[in-house]
Amino acid sequence: MELKDVQWATLEPSGQLGYSLAEKKKFATKEDIDKIHEMLSHLISQNDISISQLQSKNKTTESSSNLFSEIEGGHSPSKPDRFE
Repeated sequence: MELKDVQWATLEPSGQLGYSLAEKKKFATKEDIDKIHEMLSHLISQNDISISQLQSKNKTTESSSNLFSEIEGGHSPSKPDRFE
C-alpha cells in the first residue's frame, strides 16, 4: 500500500492509526468475488463453452509451450547464411 492509496487517516489518542483506502484501492469482499464468478459462469454458458473445454485448451497450450518440445520432435538447426 502506498500513501496515495489512502483517502484519509487519523492518529487516535491511543496511538493507533485509523485510515480509509481510496475507492479504487478497497479490498474485494467475498460477495464481490461471488458476483464476478456468477457473471463469468453466465458468460461461459451463453457462449456454449464448458469448463472442461477451457481446461483442455489450457493443457494443450501448456504442452505446446514446453521448453523441450523442440528437442522432443527432433532438432535440425539450419545453418546461418554467412557460413555456407
